[in-house]
Amino acid sequence: MKKAVYFVACTIISGFTFAQTLESAKEKTAYERYDEATKDFTTLISKNPSSAENYFYLAENYLQSEKLDSASIYWNKAYETSPENALSLVAKGKVLWLKGNKGEAFAQFEAAIKASKKKNGEVFRQIGSILTEAPVKDLDKAISYLRTAVEVDPQNVEGYLLLGDAILEKDPKNGTDAIREYNNAEKIQQSPRTIVRKAKLYQRARNYKLADEMYVQAQTLDAKYAPAYKAHAELQGLFGKYDLAIENWKKYLALNDNNYARYKYAAALYSSQKYCDALKEAQDLKAKNYTSIYVERIDIYSTYECLESSADKNDPAKFEAGFKKINDFISKYSAKNEAIGMDYKYQAMYLSKLGKTDEAIAAYYKAAEDSTVAQEVLSGLAKTFTKAEKYDEAIKAYNKIIEKDSNALSLADYFELGRIYFLAKDYANSDKANAHVLKLSPTYSFSHFWRGRANVYMDLDKTTWAAKPHYEGYLNNTSDEQKIQYKNMTLEAYKYLGDYYINSPEKNIEKAKEIWTKIIELEPENESNKKILDKLNK
Repeated sequence: MKKAVYFVACTIISGFTFAQTLESAKEKTAYERYDEATKDFTTLISKNPSSAENYFYLAENYLQSEKLDSASIYWNKAYETSPENALSLVAKGKVLWLKGNKGEAFAQFEAAIKASKKKNGEVFRQIGSILTEAPVKDLDKAISYLRTAVEVDPQNVEGYLLLGDAILEKDPKNGTDAIREYNNAEKIQQSPRTIVRKAKLYQRARNYKLADEMYVQAQTLDAKYAPAYKAHAELQGLFGKYDLAIENWKKYLALNDNNYARYKYAAALYSSQKYCDALKEAQDLKAKNYTSIYVERIDIYSTYECLESSADKNDPAKFEAGFKKINDFISKYSAKNEAIGMDYKYQAMYLSKLGKTDEAIAAYYKAAEDSTVAQEVLSGLAKTFTKAEKYDEAIKAYNKIIEKDSNALSLADYFELGRIYFLAKDYANSDKANAHVLKLSPTYSFSHFWRGRANVYMDLDKTTWAAKPHYEGYLNNTSDEQKIQYKNMTLEAYKYLGDYYINSPEKNIEKAKEIWTKIIELEPENESNKKILDKLNK
């Protein structure tokens, strides 16, 4: 009898220890300590290779660290190990879902629910999570499965968190229902995971102050919860608080110093314009054989930017190695349709450094085919062409922006376009561009002025005196101080109006005297002005 009791006791203790070890490994995944979690799961598998759960959660660990191929391998292994197990059936469904075989995936999910007799909350949670987190989503189904999960297992925090995530993903502009589920999770257990989720929701809602406070709260509640530092750093980076962001990244790395985390840190350094530091991180990762399309980009982009900020920025030879890398990169990834506009933008920048202007322009236009960088690239091209007095090319660049998105140009861009049209002697389009500015900003005096100047050239014989209302618009929307500050523009407007009241059908000598008096006040040394006023006074 004592032996039986001892055996049962040992079994309970052994099972408890195993469960705690599995939970510990899963917690490391939640804390983004992916490499440590991988080691723990591998140890668990070596001790118990017949456990489908070990393979399943190792796959989840790979999924969270964005290694989808590895995740699929271990989900398949879970299924092979125990094909009747409910989680194994979910695992098989996840693999099928990632492959795009939706019908077969749902068949596996339903088989898993049946195998669990509809009583296993984890089965519903895991189905809901893949439908929410995978590149291709089905949020309505995810929400349905996750609502069932919280009904079946109402004391499980993870169910409410996942349900909140799915609801927010479906309707990012309305966080009310999502926050309700996060609050339900918090009623069960206060956790940094819940606080960070709520902070991210407030961040989406642009309540940045509250989001910032909540990230600090999460860090205070559990100083080892690495994702709180990462999310906080990303928020600070949005507002250009780069030094604070980097400090939070360093705290994140102190808790989670693996290659994936280093890659994220390198990306943050690049975004923070700490290009030389980003370059070092990228090169260190490549030396460790940790590479990806993103690490390669950080390396190539940062190589250029680091050189650009160095004493060698005017030495084309220093850019040759980076130029070769960007060419090889584009050759490799364009064949897979994975090259993006930013890649071609940097190719153009390297070409410019090497003096290959025509090739650089072609690369810039190639970059502009990508809508994410089109406006930036084309605006830069337009300014470059304007500076080089290639006005037709500048106009072409601006019009390509408009073709892609009629609302993409700012009022400042439209004003500049109007000025360039004028320099290109296309006075009608110059007038049209400034009319667009005034439609949205009626008191912008400089557009009134340029409309006046354009109309002068469209009415050189002064048959319609079309420039009059526009020069008047300039003067009426300019303060006395500005009239002095922009003296030449003011004189041009006054002299046109002075001429109008002398020579137009609306001849008005008294009005002409008033205007020429103002001209003399601005330009008292000009004898011609005085002669005109003297003649008017006779």
